[in-house]
Amino acid sequence: MTQRTVIFISDSDELFSMLKQIARPFVDTTPELTIRRVVREAYEASLIAKTSSNVHLTQKEERNLGDRVFPPESPPDFTHASFLSGKVGKNTVKKWRYLMEEAYVLAYEASDGDFNKLQQIGGGRITKGIKSDSGFRPVGKYDFSVQGADSNKAWSISLRLAKEFRFPISIRVRWQDKEGAAYPGEFGRTVWLPESN
Repeated sequence: MTQRTVIFISDSDELFSMLKQIARPFVDTTPELTIRRVVREAYEASLIAKTSSNVHLTQKEERNLGDRVFPPESPPDFTHASFLSGKVGKNTVKKWRYLMEEAYVLAYEASDGDFNKLQQIGGGRITKGIKSDSGFRPVGKYDFSVQGADSNKAWSISLRLAKEFRFPISIRVRWQDKEGAAYPGEFGRTVWLPESN
């Protein structure tokens, strides 16, 4: 049986003033919704801190965060999705671009530097040598450069490389509260692990 805790808010001008400052328009329509959101975000932050040493969270841990969990091969539209965290192999990344670049690095190492294979499998735009224009950027210590891509393409390229070269990959995002976002204001997560295939 689920136990519920009733929150009583005293008639305090100071408390209501603070709640107004952190409330999100059209989302937090009551003081209770504001408090629930703030508590949920604090809980998620503490869970992430506790599991930050793990390579990738299990699906049960993902759901405990309150995230929507999506299959890696059929994720939602990541347009307007802010990149919160990700891991490629054992390496943590903080941006969509870094996710893709790290995937290319691990794939390059796993293929013994087979640049043609990377081009064929990844499907992104990469070129030999150091290139820093037209959206390209050199990658790590290796002699090739990768062109940036939008969030959806960054995930699909990274996933293809991960599946071919057998390294785990996961991301956590939050969609912005705006029109066109797949899940405005919500958190989402997807993970692919070699041992699951």
